[in-house]
Amino acid sequence: MTKCTIWLINPPDNWAEHAGDRPPLGLYYLSAYLKQHGHKTIIWDGNHIIATLRDAIQQKPDFICITIATPNYNNAIQIANSFILLKHGKYKRMFHRLKIIAGGSHVAAYPNEELTLKVFDHIVSGHGDGEQALLDIVEGRIKDKIVKAPFIENLDTLPLPDYESLDMDKYNMTIEGKKAITMSTSRGCIYNCFYCGSATIKKVRNHSAEYVVKHMKYVYDKYNIKAFYFIDDIFTNNFARVFEIC
Repeated sequence: MTKCTIWLINPPDNWAEHAGDRPPLGLYYLSAYLKQHGHKTIIWDGNHIIATLRDAIQQKPDFICITIATPNYNNAIQIANSFILLKHGKYKRMFHRLKIIAGGSHVAAYPNEELTLKVFDHIVSGHGDGEQALLDIVEGRIKDKIVKAPFIENLDTLPLPDYESLDMDKYNMTIEGKKAITMSTSRGCIYNCFYCGSATIKKVRNHSAEYVVKHMKYVYDKYNIKAFYFIDDIFTNNFARVFEIC
């Protein structure tokens, strides 16, 4: 199987009050999963460093995956269009096989927007887990424009996020004066709030308490993280697990 180089891009969060204070957790999970399957990844967090066409020409990525939240949609389109120049401009012979992929909460909820369909080669919808969808695209098992991957039933099979791909000292989130990061211990939600992209993901799956504590201990020991902001859509759907974590 051909091993690929995948760029994972988080557009700058110009809309956020504390942009860049926390790592792009979703991309860390994607990176770890792709590396687990033998591929090379490079994470570009636009809040701290921006990928350029010169970087692309030097490193020759096979895939560029951009995560899109609704507030940074226009930024994501601009970034995608810049790399489309490589496919159709003076470097088209070198990059004609380059695929540009959209993921993230916005396209998960709205994969059929006209501009998204026009700009991206593949769009990862919200009916499944992004790790498996992206791996299927990279390894050529899926050719569809809109990709729906199966759910990962046992989240504990996922590797810990790829924190080593970025300089963790750049992230300065704190909680009550202690260095902090966000952490997700489950996926999906049992409710149907109209304002939430996860309303489409009804299949709730939890990491075990053992996995969560292993994750916390890893970043505590390696990066001196002493506070955690759980960003689960519903953290308390299983009280026994919450008590066990505590």
